[in-house]
Amino acid sequence: MSSFVAIYTAVAIAGPSGIAGNSSAIIALRASALPALVAIPVLARLLQRPAAPLRAVLTFALAALTVAAGSFLGGHTVPLALALLLFVAAVAAAAPAVVETINATAPHARGAAVALYGCSMFIGASLGPQLTGALTALGFGGILRVVSAALVLGILLALPALRHHRTR
Repeated sequence: MSSFVAIYTAVAIAGPSGIAGNSSAIIALRASALPALVAIPVLARLLQRPAAPLRAVLTFALAALTVAAGSFLGGHTVPLALALLLFVAAVAAAAPAVVETINATAPHARGAAVALYGCSMFIGASLGPQLTGALTALGFGGILRVVSAALVLGILLALPALRHHRTR
């Protein structure tokens, strides 16, 4: 959640010149990603074919790649909107994969594990704007590259669950 909030905060305060500081452009850019939020639940059956830990790793990888790509798009609004659409789809698909992975790897403490996950989501969402504010001097591309690196950390954190799933 931190990456999601950080990206959209970065767009608002340090994004391309036609978007940053322009509330209607920011709203339009945010709205352009809404189809991803609708598509993920519609595609849920198809997306559930791979095991949850694999889905978590793949969706974190897609999120990291789209954010990294967005960092090199400069002021090109349409490609940025497409990158954000894919990023939002990845984040929307990652959340259920992470919850399923938590449920599978902590069967005796599911409630506590999911509560900890929820807590980390709220903390992450709260830290996203702080991260963006602290990185403003790096510019839009720099902020996105740091967020992409943080998403790579998410991949690394999900890999042990993938290994655990394969050994069962």
